[in-house]
Amino acid sequence: MLAQDAVVQIRDEIKRLLHIEAQIDEQLAHTLTGQSSPVVCVSPVVETQVAALLHLAFDRQWTVMPLGSKTQFQMGQAGEKIDIVLSLSHLNQVIEYSPADLTIRVQAGVTLEQLQQIVNAKRQMLPLDPACDPKATIGGLVATNASGPLRALYGSLRDFTIGLTVVYPDGQVIRTGGNVVKNVAGYDMTKLFIGSLGTLAVITQVVFKLKPLPPRSDLSLLSGTFLAMKELLNTLRESEAVFSRCEWISGGSFTEGAQWLLALGCDEPMAASDVQAEFLESLAKSYGLTFMRLVNAAADEFWHQYRQQLGEISTAIRISSPPEQMPKLADELKVRFAQEGLVALSMTVPAGVGHLYLELRTSTQIAQIIQQCRDLVHAVGGTAVLLKTTVHDAEIDTFGPVAVEVQRLCNQVKEIVDTRRILSPGRFIGGI
Repeated sequence: MLAQDAVVQIRDEIKRLLHIEAQIDEQLAHTLTGQSSPVVCVSPVVETQVAALLHLAFDRQWTVMPLGSKTQFQMGQAGEKIDIVLSLSHLNQVIEYSPADLTIRVQAGVTLEQLQQIVNAKRQMLPLDPACDPKATIGGLVATNASGPLRALYGSLRDFTIGLTVVYPDGQVIRTGGNVVKNVAGYDMTKLFIGSLGTLAVITQVVFKLKPLPPRSDLSLLSGTFLAMKELLNTLRESEAVFSRCEWISGGSFTEGAQWLLALGCDEPMAASDVQAEFLESLAKSYGLTFMRLVNAAADEFWHQYRQQLGEISTAIRISSPPEQMPKLADELKVRFAQEGLVALSMTVPAGVGHLYLELRTSTQIAQIIQQCRDLVHAVGGTAVLLKTTVHDAEIDTFGPVAVEVQRLCNQVKEIVDTRRILSPGRFIGGI
């Protein structure tokens, strides 16, 4: 059967049996996986339709890729051919919000921007600020385990996602966690699905533990040479200062030449943040650094520009290393790739996580850069993952080498949960 005939049959069967909106797209599949054949785009409006669609796809062995606002799909391997793109954009409701308990349950199609507006109105926030489009959906962010500078204090999505509703490939619906924070014995199923790139189940609802909104936005910016900044960081590690953000930045519009910028956020009460700012200004003088303090709208605008600038760069590599190695590693990466398309670096030093942002246009360039990056990072016990790129090529190794026992475990989980390999096949570690 020709590819066009096959997708027509899939579309017609979905419409006839499930009564769900479905249409054929000639271009989307190439954007998502690089394949030449068209796909059927399906847009459920209720969660029961998601379960029904997956049950049918499982029975027919149609491959399915879940999708939100198309801001996070570039993470992962190019993947294998897909038959159906499952859009969750219509599942965009707040199911339950309890300000008193600092918890919220939302559908996967709610955008990060929408969620923040809702909880900000109650002087609360979700401590998640990745450098990406604010229209990114909650489902996509959870599926990719996205994070930003606020990780320095509040941790990653795995730390404040306390429950999920997911649909297994066979259409079975399960809930993990709950609406309250609790400690129980046994495996935490919620963490299994975070960062799994839609290869195990389709996320339809997410429950978050929120945080109080700080009394004001407070940001201290210190800039100078690498050696002076490194000495400053060593001093800060031994201090009692508490930072909501601790971002070590070079490039973009933030610095020039050999200069580095340290952006230190403070979410403490105003009196404490004033004391901390005075402490930082004193340290800056002693190390010969430039100091600037931004509060409220000015601080918010800095982080808005940060997310916008870095989010628009075509290629991003996420690295991890022991936190104490971060400054030295960042400088080595800056020197190594200064003439290789590097636009900016941004390292969340306390978390040992950072990002390289580059403008690369060919698969050969990307493959060479990611391998050279891994060579540097592996030398200090770290890892490097290709977070996004505009180039689809099965030869580009997104994740890099993993331990044999880790790959074996990943394979076993995939085989148990998705026995027919219908969900986003080939996108995750080792092509699972």
